[in-house]
Amino acid sequence: MFVVPDFYPNSTGFANASRNLVESIIRYGNDKYEVFVFTDKPLLNNKELKGLVVYRYNKTFTLENRMTYRYFFNKRYKFFKNIIIKNNIDIIFFETNTFPFFQEKALEDFSKKVYVRIHSTADTEVPVFGLPKNNYEKKRKKCIYTFMQNVNNIVSTSSYYLDFVKHYYMYDNVYSMWDGKSYGLLFNTAGIDSSPVKVVNNHHFLTMGKMSENGLTQKGLLDLIKAVFILFSQKALPSDFKLIIIGNGTQLPVVANLIKELSIDKYVEIVKQATHEEVFAFMKSVRSIILLSRYEGQSMFITESIALGKPLILSDNNGMQDMLLDGVNGLSVKTGDYYDAADKMLKMLSFNDIELEEMCKSSSELYRRKYSGKAVYQQFEDLLRFTK
Repeated sequence: MFVVPDFYPNSTGFANASRNLVESIIRYGNDKYEVFVFTDKPLLNNKELKGLVVYRYNKTFTLENRMTYRYFFNKRYKFFKNIIIKNNIDIIFFETNTFPFFQEKALEDFSKKVYVRIHSTADTEVPVFGLPKNNYEKKRKKCIYTFMQNVNNIVSTSSYYLDFVKHYYMYDNVYSMWDGKSYGLLFNTAGIDSSPVKVVNNHHFLTMGKMSENGLTQKGLLDLIKAVFILFSQKALPSDFKLIIIGNGTQLPVVANLIKELSIDKYVEIVKQATHEEVFAFMKSVRSIILLSRYEGQSMFITESIALGKPLILSDNNGMQDMLLDGVNGLSVKTGDYYDAADKMLKMLSFNDIELEEMCKSSSELYRRKYSGKAVYQQFEDLLRFTK
């Protein structure tokens, strides 16, 4: 049973990551596993995915009334518990640790069956370093710590966040192989086979990210715009240079105004909305994918990029590290350093067709080896074989 905060038919990074994982288990498991999903997200008018049993508990509630919340929680958990017992579920796989009251209760009732997979800062830095705004958040933070210290099977989509969990969530910030826990990596997959390598020798770059107040900081969009301006001021931009930004949000006017003020609007194109298929088309059309996130999990945008065999420019010190072999399938940028970003963009622009082709092949091979549906299914099998 996979317990997910977001799922099909939504097309968020989280929803796609969970969908691709369960579909890979079904596809490569050859009926070895019976897979269930539990989510709060409604189906609306879409049909469920073939071969998958999805339980949806999408009742509304409000945190403003304690009794309303308690009633909702008890009803929801009872519904969930009955499903586990009725279907004789062997493994309960939580796709985040951010609903800790529910998870702590599940841990009490089904201790050895519970796994948790850590994706991003919502699972790590926010609970650890975030300041609670009210009593509910204080209790929630404490509950997350308790759950993480008591659950035996901890999985992550990146080595960066797995190390974070070991360091900050465990007792006295000390961990070892003798702490009674099992740790493992289970990467996200793009849910597609790697594409034939195709070099695109134009001077176009693509990035993507929400332009909300938090999103603008997280995705490093302002750092990227400043990097383009540095190249512009150095007269280093080719005449056909283009940075395509896919994203929208409340801070779009801020981004658009900055681009105009810096006189680089000729070189930067903002695409407010794009379907999943249109995003793939943009990926295929550019020389390189660039993402300068200040913090990030295993980005589905980047996972799909390496599936398409694209060279990358990525910031270091976050959950994308596993997907970049510096100098092999792309270039690494010091997080928050837009001068370094400008240098790496200029270097990417300088590569000839042979060098670009080698990077494309390396991205494609990395995806096939670690992030394809088949590879992720094998990681899942290994987890079940070696965990508690």
